[in-house]
Amino acid sequence: MKYNFSCSTSWNGHKAQEKNITGYDILHEIKDLGFDQVELNYNVTEQTLREMYPLLETGEMKVSSLHNVFPKASEEYGPSSILLGFEDQYKRKQAIDYTIRTIEYAKALGAKGVVIHSSKIIVCPEDDEYYNKELRRVFLKYGMDSKEYKDTCNVAMAIRQKKSKRQTELIIESLEEICDYMFKKNIHVKLGLENRAMYHEMPDEEEYRMIFDRLTDEPVYVWYDIGHGEMLNQLGVFDGFKVLRKYRNKLLGVHIHDVDDRFLDHLAPYSVSNKLDNYLDIIDLAPIKVLELSKNNTSDMIKTGVEQLKNKLDEL
Repeated sequence: MKYNFSCSTSWNGHKAQEKNITGYDILHEIKDLGFDQVELNYNVTEQTLREMYPLLETGEMKVSSLHNVFPKASEEYGPSSILLGFEDQYKRKQAIDYTIRTIEYAKALGAKGVVIHSSKIIVCPEDDEYYNKELRRVFLKYGMDSKEYKDTCNVAMAIRQKKSKRQTELIIESLEEICDYMFKKNIHVKLGLENRAMYHEMPDEEEYRMIFDRLTDEPVYVWYDIGHGEMLNQLGVFDGFKVLRKYRNKLLGVHIHDVDDRFLDHLAPYSVSNKLDNYLDIIDLAPIKVLELSKNNTSDMIKTGVEQLKNKLDEL
């Protein structure tokens, strides 16, 4: 592919749980879409990875990137966990070790980068996603300019802000330990800190600033998820374009997917909107370009969406 697109196993990795569907089959299905690169995500098990080796070792499929934690770990160290921001020292050390394991696999598989969900702030212990769900509900019912939404947003952001600095410090300490290990082991894999889909997940603009101010010379970069950015931009709680403007030179990769106005994401490009038009220069700039799609997309939807994306990039 001219634009060197990669496709994440987020699309079809779930099939590994089905009878007679192997890791080889999963990779071959992605290859049949026209991709020669894959991002192996956090649901890929060691067994599934072993089954992929025939295509990986021959070079028929290459690994663009890995999504931490890889291979699959427990949900406590999964995509929505506190991970590098655990206050508990044992849990944070375990998260660091899991991340180092992902980096070691990235080196072995020839991946250029590792996507990392840094952490999240616990804003409501009884229901971790309560305020995020409330923001979306009130936004859809009353609109951004309503008093109801502004009041809900002010409360949610105030709670988040109280815990942000300490949580960011823990992320930085974890990344320092990880980068120190990489330096000692002469590992040249880049780490991409992904912007997330929910308002209490990290990092936001200020947290990116704190991290990059402290880790100036470390292999730590921005991984920009376009769908996530669009959803939080819509809610007015994250300025993704500000992050992209400020850290263009720190952009490692992008997750490309469409998103509708009711916060349904991981859709094939241009399947429900033209929002990707606002990111064509960023997609063009990103060294690693990954289609991160859900299982709800058909092969035809993906092929059509990628073709549209390629045509628009050609017009730049």
